[in-house]
Amino acid sequence: MKRRTFILGGGALATLSLGATATNASLSDTVSLGADFRAIVGSGELVYAINSDVRLYQTTSGVYSLPQSNDAQVIGDAIDIVSGSRPDVPYIGKERGDLNLYATWAEAGADQRLTTGPSLAGSGSRTGAGEWPQSSLDGPLVISADDNNSNIIGVAADGSAEVLASPGNGCSAVCGVADIDEDGNVELVFLDGSAQLRYLDDDGTTITKINNGSVGTNNGPGIGKPEDFGLGIPEIPHVDGSNNPALIDYQGNKRILNSNGVAAKSPVAPVDIDGDSDLEFLYISANSGDIEYIDEVGSTNRRQTLFIDGSTVQPNQSLGLASGAGITYDVELSSPTNDPSAVLIDKPVQDQTFTAVPDSQGNVFEVDAVDVRDDDSDADLIEVDYEIREGGTSGTVVGKETVDFAETNRYNPSGSPAETISPDAGYSIQTDQLYTLTVTGTDANGNFDTSTVQNISGSGAPAVRVQEPSQDQDFAALPDGQGNQFEVQAVQVSDNDNDDDIVEVSYDVYEGGPGGTLVAQRTDTLSATDQYQPNNDPAVVVDSNSFTDSSYTVNEDTQYTLTVTGTDADGNIATSTVQDVSSTANNPNAVRINKPTSDQNFTAVLPQGNRGNVFEIGRLDLRDDDGDADLDEIVYEVREGGETGPLVANETVNIIQTDRYRPVKGNRTSETIQPDSGYTIKSGQQYTLTLIVRDADDNFATSVLQDTP
Repeated sequence: MKRRTFILGGGALATLSLGATATNASLSDTVSLGADFRAIVGSGELVYAINSDVRLYQTTSGVYSLPQSNDAQVIGDAIDIVSGSRPDVPYIGKERGDLNLYATWAEAGADQRLTTGPSLAGSGSRTGAGEWPQSSLDGPLVISADDNNSNIIGVAADGSAEVLASPGNGCSAVCGVADIDEDGNVELVFLDGSAQLRYLDDDGTTITKINNGSVGTNNGPGIGKPEDFGLGIPEIPHVDGSNNPALIDYQGNKRILNSNGVAAKSPVAPVDIDGDSDLEFLYISANSGDIEYIDEVGSTNRRQTLFIDGSTVQPNQSLGLASGAGITYDVELSSPTNDPSAVLIDKPVQDQTFTAVPDSQGNVFEVDAVDVRDDDSDADLIEVDYEIREGGTSGTVVGKETVDFAETNRYNPSGSPAETISPDAGYSIQTDQLYTLTVTGTDANGNFDTSTVQNISGSGAPAVRVQEPSQDQDFAALPDGQGNQFEVQAVQVSDNDNDDDIVEVSYDVYEGGPGGTLVAQRTDTLSATDQYQPNNDPAVVVDSNSFTDSSYTVNEDTQYTLTVTGTDADGNIATSTVQDVSSTANNPNAVRINKPTSDQNFTAVLPQGNRGNVFEIGRLDLRDDDGDADLDEIVYEVREGGETGPLVANETVNIIQTDRYRPVKGNRTSETIQPDSGYTIKSGQQYTLTLIVRDADDNFATSVLQDTP
């Protein structure tokens, strides 16, 4: 998803305007702000049907179930024709044996019948909309084939109808009205009786065949409204006979957007569905029946699945999809829209997690570790974007990728590398060139976080990779009284030149920065292997046996730096450096967990249809016990098995400093914790909850509970 970002200084006054086609809303806002802001605009509208019930989806408002007096047999592009303030969705339904045209709209008390004759085309057709200068009727028209597939009929707001044309090859469905030949006048594009695209010229009589314009019609006519998809001239979106989504202009120049037969032969729609002010090509999947779309049309042509309210949608394929009419609205913002604490990018945050592999070695960008989290407890993370530029953050974009998913609390792909991003078509990654990766995580409320890392591509991919530790949180310096040791939560060192010869991993700990005093050293010697990844918890401990001075003790409130070095049998090395400031000694009397203290207060709830699959904590009562009212953080960690088992759920709650935390969410449940994305709670499996409560002085208390569902 691309976005338009506007930054204004304090107190600035600005007017924002996004140009829009008929399928896009326009945004014209006067914004007076006391701080910087980021506006994310989504303005697309999509018409579809579930069974025979018409729906209008507005990306700014959600889904409207529209009032109907009859089942829909045909739908078409929305147009403001009768409601006066809302996009009217036309549909054709049968009443007393006749197929009539109706208009319905969001928040209408009832639909409105527009025609009492002639009878219009039924199932297997599509209506278009627009003004037709050659018509004697006033205003915009709904345009349809008749029930004999012989004539093109225009219907006005008052229900009057007339024959606009009687093509020799008939008319089975209508795309719409647009100036497709750039002569300054509109043409009427339609599908003839043989599923061939044609257009009626602005003289009202000349009909021209569009070469290469054969359309698939197995479920319904695979056509949509003509729109400009970036070439400066309207193109006709359609599904060809091979189930490929494609665009074609009036001269027969055809662009196939995906050649894998992904689209059902059903009506399609051009809509700005992701709010980037560019049109996407929406269609119904030939495989899943879900609504999908082609994003970044004409460049990457990325295939995406549409999620509405976190779920895919499977519409009636005979009726297919149609475009909305767009809306215009005014918005006044007085404060920033982004909550920077709502989304957290844990990884990548260090340059060594990003590698630009030159053309001669694979021509790909690799991200070793990705961990993006919803951080405001509403589990609505929906998207992660990757953008790669040549040079710094203002350089030329040479690669990009967007990952969309159902709302979740965490995105943490487990591959090695976690993500691979291909450069833009035709681009070759250069040797000794700086590349900058910006990762953006976004939630359903438009909140986002970004992280930027860089890499200078070498003559080839590195022979050794240290993928973990990759962030400071992976390293902990525990002072005397808390263990007098250094802990590394995650370690992963990989061979990257296919000879499986990692032979050594070493750990150097310095007091201060990398140039400080060396206080501990540990070296693990290995039999040649492709990967070193200890699965202990923590993964590695550098204890007093590895101290350079046996009398040394880890100090409180002191910065320590860890450098991990991986070495292969050929002498190739890679390093990763992380830091931690050791805490003060814990005062066990400063924080008290009054409840929960017994296993009965922790429940692993098994999935039950669409419910369950959640961890519940009852009777939570946490207290500051040293009189300074600075309780500020609660951490929940759930593991399979015992306290060192695999982590399957975790959540951190940050609160305004207080003397007591006692939430209530029901008769007995104080907190619910969602398992990691994709994880299902298992019957007969023991689960262990570790509850950690901290105050602002870094004092803490813990409680451990278990449950077996």
